[in-house]
Amino acid sequence: MIPRRFVKTFSTPRCFGGTSARATPSCANVHPTPTKLWPPNHTFRLVKLVGAKDPEGDRLRFKITKVTQDEPRKGVAGRGDRAPDARRVAGHPNWIKLRAERDPDGNGRVYRIHYIVFDGEGGKCSGVEKVRVPRRRGGNAIDSGRVVNSLRR
Repeated sequence: MIPRRFVKTFSTPRCFGGTSARATPSCANVHPTPTKLWPPNHTFRLVKLVGAKDPEGDRLRFKITKVTQDEPRKGVAGRGDRAPDARRVAGHPNWIKLRAERDPDGNGRVYRIHYIVFDGEGGKCSGVEKVRVPRRRGGNAIDSGRVVNSLRR
């Protein structure tokens, strides 16, 4: 038996007048690639969300719903900061371009990519993945919890 948390029940009949149950897609293994952006030279870098699975083999479709970051879009003047810090990639709903930049006096920048995965049969899962721009090479970035829309100018 399929655990209840993985079952999507349709209220409309799908076959022979009965109610069918379908397993929903899994976002448990979704992750960004790459997970860190270096060097912080203000250029856009392509980030892909990968790893969604469907237990029934249905074709999956991503939708990036929003991108946030924990630093202001525009920092101290004269440091090359620009906005927006994220751009969608036409024709690739699981790709996003993120600006490799962070406040050099801060603790690194953390981008949060919010997404939904659909299976085309009414099932879906969602999540948030993080991409970091560390303060120094090989370091980490600490999420301050601040929420700034990365897609806005």
